[in-house]
Amino acid sequence: LEFRRVLFRSHNVTIRVYDILGRHISTIFDGQLMSGEHTFPLSHNRGGKISSGQYFYRIGISGGQTLSKSFVVR
Repeated sequence: LEFRRVLFRSHNVTIRVYDILGRHISTIFDGQLMSGEHTFPLSHNRGGKISSGQYFYRIGISGGQTLSKSFVVR
C-alpha cells in the first residue's frame, strides 16, 4: 500500500501516520525532497505492514500541514 504526492519545488517534508485514537504509528518520511512526484509506502517504522483499519496521515511541508484519512483493507 502506498500513496503519492507531487511537489512543485523543494521542501522539508514530514509524513506521520496515526491510528483512529490519535496514537503515532509511523514516521514515513522526515527530510528534504526535491520537486517532482514521490511515492511513499504505508508501513510501520519497523518495516512491517499496517493492519486493516482507519488511519490518518499528517503531512508537514515547510511550515504548513495537511491531515488526510486512509483506510487499509487486507
